[in-house]
Amino acid sequence: MSSIELENLHLSYPILGSNTRSLKRSLINIATGGKLSQKEGSSIVTVDALTNISFQLKKGDKLGLIGHNGAGKSTLLKVLAGIYEPTQGQIYCNGHVSALLSVGVGMQPNATGYENIRLKGLMHGYNKEQIKNVTAELEEFTELGNFLSMPTKIYSSGMNLRLAFGIATSITPDILL
Repeated sequence: MSSIELENLHLSYPILGSNTRSLKRSLINIATGGKLSQKEGSSIVTVDALTNISFQLKKGDKLGLIGHNGAGKSTLLKVLAGIYEPTQGQIYCNGHVSALLSVGVGMQPNATGYENIRLKGLMHGYNKEQIKNVTAELEEFTELGNFLSMPTKIYSSGMNLRLAFGIATSITPDILL
């Protein structure tokens, strides 16, 4: 059964090029809600992006993230997706995680729409029959017609987005971020 559990998760990262008395540091401190810190004796300024986050989600649970700019919503999603590694705390994940943070990642511009569908399916462990079924769904959803036989580098941005979003949502993960 799919699940995600976070225990006392913290994420801090360095802000390179900001010294302690600069206008840049003051602006960054305002933009991050005063989350900048600097260890004594260190010249490295860090931002505490996530502090003491704990929760548990089980199969069927849904979670919405609400907050102001700089609150850490996207950062938390990137930690859950495995893009960022927490500086403290634990993440326990049971199941295949897929993120819609950047739906076009992994699309090959020289490959056709059909080839991109097949490649993404293979990357997710689909067999030929499953890829065939997903392809039929995507033909209908994307309404790209003959363009699916052409390299995606000639697609408009809207066509690329339709295909990428269709692929990302039709190849169903256990956990969707």
